[in-house]
Amino acid sequence: MKRLIIILLMGLASMFMYALTLEEARELAMEHNPELKAEYHSMQASKWNYRSSLMSLFPSATLNGNYGKLDKKKKSQVGTDSMDNPLYFEYDETKNYGVTVIQPIFNGGKIWLGARISGDAARISESAYASKRLNVLSETESKYYTVLENQELVQIARKSLESAQQNLDRAQVRYETGTLSRADILNMQSELASKDLQLIQMENVLSLSRFDLANYLQIEKVDDLQPIGSEEYEPEIEQVRQILNGGWEAMIEKIIELGMENNFSVKMAQRQVNMNSKSLLMAEGNFLPSVNLQYSRSWSAVEDEDFERDGQLMLTASMPIFPLVDNASDVIKAKHDKRNAEYSFRSTEDGIRTALRSAVYNLITAAKSVRASKLALDYAEETYEQMQERFNNELITTSDLLDSEVMLTSARSNYASSFYDYLRYRSTLLELMGTEDDAALTEVIKGE
Repeated sequence: MKRLIIILLMGLASMFMYALTLEEARELAMEHNPELKAEYHSMQASKWNYRSSLMSLFPSATLNGNYGKLDKKKKSQVGTDSMDNPLYFEYDETKNYGVTVIQPIFNGGKIWLGARISGDAARISESAYASKRLNVLSETESKYYTVLENQELVQIARKSLESAQQNLDRAQVRYETGTLSRADILNMQSELASKDLQLIQMENVLSLSRFDLANYLQIEKVDDLQPIGSEEYEPEIEQVRQILNGGWEAMIEKIIELGMENNFSVKMAQRQVNMNSKSLLMAEGNFLPSVNLQYSRSWSAVEDEDFERDGQLMLTASMPIFPLVDNASDVIKAKHDKRNAEYSFRSTEDGIRTALRSAVYNLITAAKSVRASKLALDYAEETYEQMQERFNNELITTSDLLDSEVMLTSARSNYASSFYDYLRYRSTLLELMGTEDDAALTEVIKGE
């Protein structure tokens, strides 16, 4: 018997070891999520575009050359003889090559501003990738918690079914002794069938949530998950629940301050304002002259003659004169784009601030719900035990027993749901705060 127990414990330990943990799920999501991969490559492309724009600030050089073969030989006078008769050189091949170097000196700020705009775009792309990373982590945790919640709800439904079967068995004994009516038996049988149906429905919901998590993690299937004990979060939940109204506001203001500083949506909106400000300056620069320094050197020859060299250094300038309507239109458009970005930034700030406040309220409400549902569960369990004993002693009706059983099942479900709601609200709050570090939120809750 002892050996059998050891084998069973080893089997359970083996199953426990291979259960998917939350951290493993997060790592799988970081590695396989296609949306995150797409955002990563978009970020890399934006960075290389920025590097390319920086090269525009430096001189550009081109090397060119050509070789020509003529159908007929041509004559070219190369001088005269002693009798002043012209001397000709016949050729049917031409060769020349050259190099041109151009250094922009002033182009209305377009090159410099263009590079800085590309830099802002690269930073926006970095923020977009970081934001998507936080979103993927939050979604992974939410789906992971949903599977765990459904697993508990299945266990609750199974316990409820077993309890209904036991009550029916006890009722059958009373029915056979004549202390219970046929209607009572039918009522309990109906309740048993209903509990069986609820179990089937919850098992289906669990299967779908597992499939949803597996699909999100891009793996074949999800079987066992590492459970998350409520005792791990009980101190934090109790601390959140006991915060007084004044403490709530202080915590909310601190979280909003961190969120405004770190939230990536706010950062991207601010960068967009900077980009549009530079675009306006660039549009205004179209009215200014463009100045470039150019040096070119070429070599040319015919047949096998020595190459002739020719060099040229030029300072070129151009000034837009007509039409100017298109440049003026670009300036007006850039001004409206800038104002649009500024208002969008304000709207984003207001939206994130509201979302943070709402997330904190949800977290506090969930913490209170966990505490209240735990007390309700304790009372429901004690009540049900007493009602079972009174039913066995023929002191209550089957309806009273069934009512207490429904109350117990509901209390168990409410406690499980409220606990996982707290965890989901916690993940959402961390995402809005722009961090994946649990310690950041824990420190705020502790008032550190």
